[in-house]
Order: sequence, then structure tokens, then C-alpha cells
Amino acid sequence: MLKEWRILGLDLSGSPKNPTGYAIVIDGVLVEYGIVHSDEEIEYIIRKLKPQVIVIDAPLSMSKGFREVDREMIKRGFRVFPPSWKGMRKLVFRALRIKDYCEERGIKVLETHPRSALKNTGLKNVKDALSKYINLGDVVLEKLSKDTLDAIVCATIGWAYVNRDVEVIVASDGKIFLLKKASY
Repeated sequence: MLKEWRILGLDLSGSPKNPTGYAIVIDGVLVEYGIVHSDEEIEYIIRKLKPQVIVIDAPLSMSKGFREVDREMIKRGFRVFPPSWKGMRKLVFRALRIKDYCEERGIKVLETHPRSALKNTGLKNVKDALSKYINLGDVVLEKLSKDTLDAIVCATIGWAYVNRDVEVIVASDGKIFLLKKASY
């Protein structure tokens, strides 16, 4: 019997006071998406879903300035912020707590940057870019919050990862997973 792939995408906020978007893709189909706030809500989704892969829109390593992987992203024309910026530090620490929680349960955790992932496809239309990878169903992307849309991008990257169809920016201090450039 084939393995069922369950992917969770998280557009993590730095504070539980702000919305965190989440999206669930099962075997290439977007099945659920929404907003949560607390780490407890995120952990509940993880326990209920039992995903094999979680993709987070947040740096998964800290540095005093730009990480080498961030510099690689900037060289390729992507706009990223260093994890050491005041506003980013809380996000990084929260992401690292969630990463530890997941890895203790044997879940693969990937870092991404949704805007860069979409830009990397070369496609202007978000729905076109995402539907090359997953079945979006009847979701109207234009009606979603930025947090939810970014979470769907994260989950899409997770599905592309299990299908070995991602581009990975690699450096000594991290990896950032992106969608591949679209082939016409």
C-alpha cells in the first residue's frame, strides 16, 4: 500500500498575538487552511495530522547578521531579512521551538520563503504557480489573507519536496527550499 503524504505549511508569526497561517496538503490535494495563534493550537494540528513534513516560513537558524544562506538568496535576487533583526529574533526563537517539537516526533522540518519561492517559478499568476504542484480545489486565492496564502505556498513546497521537485539554496548555515522555475 502506498504511503499517504501529509504536509503542513506554516506562515509563522513572531508572536501568538498575531495570526499564523496554516495549510494542509494530503497526497497533493489542499484539504484545509486557516489561521491559528498559539503554539498550543499549532501543536494540536501537528498531533492530529501527524505530518511527515512541515514547511515553515521563518529562519530555522540564528546568526549575528545575515546568514550565508541569506546571502545566497540575496545574490539570486531574493529579498530576505537577517534573523538577528529585532523583529525577526522572536520569530526565529518561536520557529526553533516548533522545529524541536517536530523533530522530537520524527517530522522533517524545512525552511522556506514563500515570496521568493513564487518569484523563482517565473510565473506571475500565483494560482498557476501553485497548481503546477497541487490540486487547489475551489479555493479562491485572492480572498485569502497573506498569512493563509503563504501557508499554502509552504505546504506546496512540502509536496514538491516529497516529489523531489524543489530547488534548494544551500549554505553552511542552512537550506531554503523554493519551487522550481516553471518550464514552458
